[in-house]
Amino acid sequence: MPCFCYKMSINGRGVLKVAPDIAIVTMGVITENKSLKIAQDENSVMVTNVIQELIKQGISSKDIQTVDYNIEEQYDNVDGKQIFRAYRVKNAFRVTLRDIKRVGEVIDAAVSKGINSINGISFEISEPDKYYNIALKKALDQAVFKAQAIKSASRIFLNSTPIRITEESTNYLPVYEPMLLKATTTPVGPGEIQISASLKAVFQYKQY
Repeated sequence: MPCFCYKMSINGRGVLKVAPDIAIVTMGVITENKSLKIAQDENSVMVTNVIQELIKQGISSKDIQTVDYNIEEQYDNVDGKQIFRAYRVKNAFRVTLRDIKRVGEVIDAAVSKGINSINGISFEISEPDKYYNIALKKALDQAVFKAQAIKSASRIFLNSTPIRITEESTNYLPVYEPMLLKATTTPVGPGEIQISASLKAVFQYKQY
């Protein structure tokens, strides 16, 4: 009796769309002064006020992380000469918001306490692996469905359990929302995140 001596490779792809459940905002305080100490002191006071307000808004201190502290000399170009203007101090931190419905409200509160730099909002999901595994299963289901379709169109016996599965690619892109620095309580639409998984499955079959 013929054996399952032949093999076929089938590609499968699974796509899942998920509503984000966290928002990450990178915000900062920028101060300028001819005196470096004054610029630093002003910056420190404003940052402290912002962090206190964020905690007051229900943000956990572990969800507020400093990502950049920078001091630069600022110059003006006067008659072809670089004239020192001031020291610029920038303190930037990343804030994770776990209630995305309050993004606009929390940003407004931070701006009222001194935030004058916002790089935008990144909407993400807190458990990407959980949803990737679902997309991976959908990819395998598609590969099996394709193999069954080939079986139906051909004179073969198919072993529908693949003998080898290879992950080929994954795709997870957070939704990024650029933002102008202005107070607004208008809800920010996070959209949906697309997670995809691709694989190659090898099946054995035999001819009649």
